[in-house]
Amino acid sequence: MTGRRRSAPAIGLEGTLSLRRGGHVLGSADRIALLEAIRHTGSMVQAAREVGISYKTAWDRVQDMNNVSGEPLVARSAGGAGGGGTQLTPAGLALIDAFRHLQTEHTAMLARLSHTLVDPEGALRLLSTLALKTSARNQLAGVVSRITRGAANADVVLALPGGVDEIVARITNASVDDLALAEGSHAVALVKASAVVVQSTVERSAAPTDPVDNQWPVAIERLLVEAGSAELQGRLRGGQSMVATLDPAEVARLRLAEGAAARFGFSASSVILGVA
Repeated sequence: MTGRRRSAPAIGLEGTLSLRRGGHVLGSADRIALLEAIRHTGSMVQAAREVGISYKTAWDRVQDMNNVSGEPLVARSAGGAGGGGTQLTPAGLALIDAFRHLQTEHTAMLARLSHTLVDPEGALRLLSTLALKTSARNQLAGVVSRITRGAANADVVLALPGGVDEIVARITNASVDDLALAEGSHAVALVKASAVVVQSTVERSAAPTDPVDNQWPVAIERLLVEAGSAELQGRLRGGQSMVATLDPAEVARLRLAEGAAARFGFSASSVILGVA
């Protein structure tokens, strides 16, 4: 008797959401949970106990969020050894609302992307791309400014906030239709860090094998060199950050350093588009 072949389980995507400013975390699931606990308990001591951290850790996180936000998120009233009453400011309440809204949109986007992974072979190709060393800051949100269709593929241009830079993504016409992309649509461009070509303003690297459709001037914010690998973070003209990985020998050859100017580039076919 021949057994019936069992189909492989569906592939889905999971991810966490965090809000950052200047490289520092403003909101994340655990920090928003702390703010929500403060809101309904009115006590830092009880809120810390509820989320499973120490009183000192809770205040350290609140202080860090206050610094990143630029305005107080939590107001503290005078009290005894327990620290007195604690309540959220309007800015703190607004942060909770904004994070929960974005969390809903983030979940919907992951569900939409998971829905596109109906082809196991195609899904594995996509996952192998995303599994490469990629910074979350390489997820750039923008608005579709134009779509140019060819016989099989289409060039989708995504305008980034600030009105300075834009991303060209080359995807199939079927993907354009499946994602319901049109001018004015909001989308997110994902680019793996290893796909980013780095050029120095001092000495340009050799021309890449694949065409580089996206080229931007950047200011190098951070350079981390470890054994066999280097990670470079550059800030775009519109304020967004991108991360590139390259060989440490290239860092020395191109004379790259923090504070220096450089150029980032990548091909349109290296871009994956997602929508909520």
